[in-house]
Amino acid sequence: MSRRKTVPEGSPPDKPPPERDEIGPAVRDVTYRLTHDLADTPEDLRDAAAFAPLAAVKFMERCATALAARPKRTIAAVAGLAIVAAGVAVFWRRKA
Repeated sequence: MSRRKTVPEGSPPDKPPPERDEIGPAVRDVTYRLTHDLADTPEDLRDAAAFAPLAAVKFMERCATALAARPKRTIAAVAGLAIVAAGVAVFWRRKA
């Protein structure tokens, strides 16, 4: 017998549904236009330049969501990276 909590069908879900992946199709579209439609190069370059900040923000938002979902693992990873960076800094100071 399962011990899962039963939720009435009329109640709202705990989490909102995940957003659709908008970055992948947009990147494919921009790269396709940049590589195949060479007659419109100035407009395509303008579109790519305008799209870059949006793609960066969406990527960082996705990373933040993934990191927030696992706080203990995130803290461990940050601590590990800090230890490695400190070790590299000590190595380079001793070498110099």
